[in-house]
Amino acid sequence: MISLLLAACGLDLEGIGPGGGAGAGPGVSPDGGALPPGRDGAAPTDATAQEDRAIPPSPCGDGGGEVCGDGVDNDCNGLADCADPACTTGFACTTGDVPAGWTVLAYATARDACPAGFGASTDLEDYAGLGPASCACTCTSVAPALCDQGSLPLYSQGAGACGNTAAATLNVQSGRCGPTNLQTVANGMVRIPPLPPIQGTCSPNLVKNVPATSKARACTAPAPGGGCPGTTACVPKPSGKYGVCIASAGDVACPAGWPTKHATGKSATDTRDCSTCACGTAATCANPKFTFYTDGACTAGAHDLTVDNVCDSVNDGSGHPYSNYKYTATVVNGACAMTAAAGPTGAIAVTGAQTICCP
Repeated sequence: MISLLLAACGLDLEGIGPGGGAGAGPGVSPDGGALPPGRDGAAPTDATAQEDRAIPPSPCGDGGGEVCGDGVDNDCNGLADCADPACTTGFACTTGDVPAGWTVLAYATARDACPAGFGASTDLEDYAGLGPASCACTCTSVAPALCDQGSLPLYSQGAGACGNTAAATLNVQSGRCGPTNLQTVANGMVRIPPLPPIQGTCSPNLVKNVPATSKARACTAPAPGGGCPGTTACVPKPSGKYGVCIASAGDVACPAGWPTKHATGKSATDTRDCSTCACGTAATCANPKFTFYTDGACTAGAHDLTVDNVCDSVNDGSGHPYSNYKYTATVVNGACAMTAAAGPTGAIAVTGAQTICCP
């Protein structure tokens, strides 16, 4: 009876597999759909095994072009980063190799905003080439040196030996016609020592120059890209006052290819200064002359006496009384000059010292 019903429905039962599973034939799924190659019980081919594996994306699959600075040949033209013409506008290789232990950065002796492509900024003080203070001294005369002022002793015993006791002491004032009531005697002798110099008074003027530090800023560079020769680095081209430099901690020598050194630090104690200087004169006196006069204006009856600290003859005949005198002498080396030079003192003590070397 069952056979008749199935036949009446026109069903083709050929190929029904054991256990009632649908055996629709090779390449057909139980629900009637097609099976992929190698899924019909047959051994998979090399092609089907390849399809089952994950295929990595191609670097050129997105068609986005070269990404400068990432170290990858994104556009698959065999050239990465700085070697690719697509990157020459915004990127460049550093001018020198970057040694191990040195960091690439953008640097300026200014504190403008960091250029595009560079990261965080660090404000620094730049001490490049500063050295010690320069010190100089000039001298200004306050009072001149004198050779015609002071207490002048006259040693005389009349016609006898001059002795060591002053017969008179005159108060000599520079340029003055001084009063006196002295007189010479016949065949008299007199010893007059020259007045010592009175040194001039000078004012020292210290001229000091302490070179000022420069305000500076360093900007972090991105990880260097590829496409550059040797150990040079592919980095963005900075703009404005910034340049690409390299940095190392401490105060060290710059490596080859980076000749311009900037000694920098985050702060410093600057004690640079100059010592004081001094000025004075080294005057001596020449041509001392002592003259008696018979009038009060030092114009009449002039009689000269020798000023050499030797007991000399007065040579005034029978002698004469005198009412005034004048003492003169020539000042030698009376100009103000530096007697103690100013010199540099102190130094810069840098906190967080860092050497930055630029092309």
